[in-house]
Amino acid sequence: EKHTADVAELRAEHDNLREKLEARVALAERGREQIAEARRDEAAEHKASLQRAEKAHADALEKLSAHAKAEQKAALEELAVTSAAAREATQIEHRRKLIDVEREHTEQLETAERAHAAALEAC
Repeated sequence: EKHTADVAELRAEHDNLREKLEARVALAERGREQIAEARRDEAAEHKASLQRAEKAHADALEKLSAHAKAEQKAALEELAVTSAAAREATQIEHRRKLIDVEREHTEQLETAERAHAAALEAC
C-alpha cells in the first residue's frame, strides 16, 4: 500500500511536471511566434521606409532635372538675345563704315570734279 501511495505520488508529481513543461513549451512557442511577427513587422516597416526614401530620391532627381532644363533653356534664351544684339551691333557698325566710305568717296569725287572744273577753266 505504501508502494502504491509512493507510485501515485510520483505519478502526480510526474503529471504536474509534464503540465509545467507543456506550459513552458507553449509559452516558448508563443514567444517565438511573437518574435517572428515582430521581425515581419519590422521588415515590412523597413521596406516601406525604403520605398518612401526611393520615391523621395526619384522626386528629387525629377525636380533637379526640371530645374536643370529650365536653367539650360534660360541660358539658351539669353544666348539668343545676346547673339541677336551682337548681330545688330555688327550690322550698325558695318552701315556706319559704309556711310563713312560713301562720304569719303563723295568728298573725293567732289574734289576731283572741282579740280576738273578748275582745270577746264584754266584751259
